[in-house]
Amino acid sequence: MLELDYLLAHRFTPNSGVALEDKVITTVLQTIREGLLKISDDIRLKTEETPEAYVKSKLGLLPALVKDADQVKSLTIIDAPGMAPQRIGTID
Repeated sequence: MLELDYLLAHRFTPNSGVALEDKVITTVLQTIREGLLKISDDIRLKTEETPEAYVKSKLGLLPALVKDADQVKSLTIIDAPGMAPQRIGTID
């Protein structure tokens, strides 16, 4: 009942555990912001970097991305029994 009151009327008692605390919201948003800034910094071409060096540095990330993609596929297969794995060729 407390959850419905919070969801539908936004009424809650502090420390009831129904609504997230401001500290938790702030921490999550700060973590997301830091992650987005890191991504932005990682994909930006540095002033001292040539376009060729930039492309080569990003190509070096492909094996890790393929491994991550395979893990995501594996989890999808585990979550959906009866699904046959469909593997796309990888770069060796």
